[in-house]
Amino acid sequence: MLDLHAHYLPGVDDGPKTKEESLEMLRMAAADGIRTVVATPHMFIDTFRENTVELIQENYASFLLAIQNEGQDPAQPSSRLPEVLLGAENFVNERFVLALEKGISVLTLNRSSYLLMEFPLFAMFNHFDRLLSILFARGLTPIFAHPERNGPFQRDPKLLHRLVAQGVGLQLDSMSLLGGFGPEAKELAFYLLKNNLAHLIGSDTHGSSHRRPMLSQARALAAKTIGEAGAELLVRINPERILRGDEMLNLDEAVDSTAKKKSWLAAVFGRS
Repeated sequence: MLDLHAHYLPGVDDGPKTKEESLEMLRMAAADGIRTVVATPHMFIDTFRENTVELIQENYASFLLAIQNEGQDPAQPSSRLPEVLLGAENFVNERFVLALEKGISVLTLNRSSYLLMEFPLFAMFNHFDRLLSILFARGLTPIFAHPERNGPFQRDPKLLHRLVAQGVGLQLDSMSLLGGFGPEAKELAFYLLKNNLAHLIGSDTHGSSHRRPMLSQARALAAKTIGEAGAELLVRINPERILRGDEMLNLDEAVDSTAKKKSWLAAVFGRS
């Protein structure tokens, strides 16, 4: 599995405070079957206003050295600890939109064209058309982080149908599927699965004792709802495609692919 939304960098946001805890989180992720993670510290949010691209890149380089000192090679996915790549969780506010308009550098997922973005949890963002126009003009594809946790989307899920149709990707938090963010977030998360609107699941881990770096339980729940092919798309296939810069697949494409395979076998062996 690959986890494209995770707070691993120590001391830069509300994630781990020490390198020791960050390393423990990586060990937990490995035990859960996660082989690649993208560190996505908060950016553009006022609480961590001092976070700049340069500061985050320096912290990331320091963290990779800590991994190497553990006897691991961060560039080798086959090493015991997961491979660690860099991205960011960009908070959508006027400062962020202005930065995009001015062409200021932002951290995408592993230097791809995919940009992970977080919206205010309780207030409606009223400038989607402007935001998407700017992003697409820069060749960026937006991925909305945990939309199932946002009050405006919970009240009007149809808005997400329109946004996905416009080219937006949706990332669900694993804890939402497990009920950790309340019944409303869980209900919308499963609604998005059943309506083929989700593109990936991320742990959104923040620590070793709370919001832990785990995907396997959420993957199992997703598989019960949308099947193994769909669950695999959310935790492996689409994350791999995103990191390569390829186009994301929709859940109905994963289901169609499985159905076509079954139909081909039925034609060969005369079974349905």
